[in-house]
Amino acid sequence: MGTRVYPNPAPQNVVAPFVTYQRISAVRPSGMGSDIGIVSARFQFDVIAANYVSMRSVMDQLRQSLQRFRSAVTSPPVMDTFIQNEIDLYEDETDLHHGVLDAMLHYQE
Repeated sequence: MGTRVYPNPAPQNVVAPFVTYQRISAVRPSGMGSDIGIVSARFQFDVIAANYVSMRSVMDQLRQSLQRFRSAVTSPPVMDTFIQNEIDLYEDETDLHHGVLDAMLHYQE
């Protein structure tokens, strides 16, 4: 599963389950007279799977990996991560289960 994570959109003909991600928004607060160099960005992760049990399993792994994720060695350094929302969907047209996870990542530029 770890190799099937893609920036949105996923490549054509990718085998489910897989995860895509995209940055939805980024806020850069300013301090008094200067920028503080911290970004609060909302990312959306989409999990696509052939059945509900598989989708929930991947969603749970993703949530556990992201909740409170911090890293000084990533580029950029991630100060903290918070899960904001989870949604379970079903796509009639493709007969696939679709999970959505929103996370706020706070990182330093």
